[in-house]
Order: sequence, then structure tokens, then C-alpha cells
Amino acid sequence: MATYKIEGKWAVIFFAMYLAWITLEKTLGFHSTRIAYQPVVSVMVLIPSFLLYRSAIIDKRKKYFHDSISFKQAFKSGMILTFFVILLSPLSQMIAMNLLSPDFFTNMRNFAINTQGMSELEANTRLNIRAYIIASIFGGLITGLIFSLLIAAFVRTKKST
Repeated sequence: MATYKIEGKWAVIFFAMYLAWITLEKTLGFHSTRIAYQPVVSVMVLIPSFLLYRSAIIDKRKKYFHDSISFKQAFKSGMILTFFVILLSPLSQMIAMNLLSPDFFTNMRNFAINTQGMSELEANTRLNIRAYIIASIFGGLITGLIFSLLIAAFVRTKKST
């Protein structure tokens, strides 16, 4: 497990960044008065997410591989980070939506029903903690895969072995 200590550290940093992002969204009103813009603003979390993935893989390259990493090694490191991020994802969603922004789903459902023409049943089905946890797991897997591929292509310092 010591082999994956760096990825574990960066997964915890990612977890903290996500909770800080949610706090920022809520503080700026994107979970209440500016909820119409929340989907656009929440996509912007991909920017710090990408930067954290990049930092994590570079950290792995420097500290574990002594500045010499192949595409395969960098990609594997990114996917291990993705695995840890996905493991923490349900907890981060629970903290974010139950503790940091407990009115988010109520506000989002009301917005969807009143302005988007969504039925109450559909809003209740799509806008709840379970749906967001599932989406964060699958979304985390897809973005982790894409980030890992892109970053591995740019941070590699040797041919794949």
C-alpha cells in the first residue's frame, strides 16, 4: 500500500478541494439566489480538478519514479488516484449536501419545477443525494480516465515499458 501513498494523499487533497468548492458555490449564492447558474459554475470545478491530477502525477514522477516516468506508469498513477477519489466521492457528496448546503436539493427541485417545467416526480427522482452520488462516481471515473490519459501523455519522460 505504500506504493499508493502519493495517490492517497492527493485524493484527500482532492476531497478537501471539492468541499471548499461547494462552500464557495454556496457562499456566492449558487445554491440559492443564483441557482440557475449552478450547473455552469459546478462544471468549472474541472479546472482545479485537472490541476490537482497533474500535480499528483508530477509528484509521483518526482518522489516515486525519481523524475523518470513512462506513459503507462503515469496513466496507472492517475487511475489509482481516480479509484481513491471515487471511494471518497459518496462521503464528499454526503458532507457537501447534508452539512455544507442542506437546502441545495430543495432549492434545485423548486427551480427545476418552477422554471424548467420539470414534474415534481422527475425532480424528486433526479435531484437527490442518491442520484448525485451515482453521478459523482460515474463522472469521476470518466473524468479521471480522460485526465489520466491527457496528463500521462504530457508528463512522461521515457518510453512506455
